[in-house]
Amino acid sequence: MSQGYPIPDPAMRSAWHKWDWAAHHGDLLEAEIDRVVKADGNADSLLGIGHERDPKLESVVVTVQSLGPFPPNISLMTGDLVQNYRSALDHAAWFLVHQGATGGRLKESALQRISFPIYDCREDFNNSLATKLPGVVDPHVLEVITKVQPYNATQADKPLHA
Repeated sequence: MSQGYPIPDPAMRSAWHKWDWAAHHGDLLEAEIDRVVKADGNADSLLGIGHERDPKLESVVVTVQSLGPFPPNISLMTGDLVQNYRSALDHAAWFLVHQGATGGRLKESALQRISFPIYDCREDFNNSLATKLPGVVDPHVLEVITKVQPYNATQADKPLHA
């Protein structure tokens, strides 16, 4: 679990489990892309798909130069991967809210709006905090969440921002 990272609080286990499951899906997706490329025998002609592991991004970057019949299993696996990473972030958001000033004591309508905020615009991000992360006021926590926002990425890095 959690690829050897220490888990500071057992309540974070669900987020780490989701993260690990997403990483597992990433490994399966990479293996499936490799299998399809090897079966075709020509990586350059296979649907115009290329992929490479990017150590800086800690991810596999898949590029599509042309569209054609796309193997449904790769689409499904990609969807699973993205959904599990997003879900891990939302689990972390729930943990933060329950550890925050409200202690998670919120009305049902407020609970339904909890999620990890991701915004291209600082103003939208700031405006979302009261509803997405109610009661989360620790400046260190907010600093970490702010640093990973897409609006902080350089123009060159924005298309690759996870």
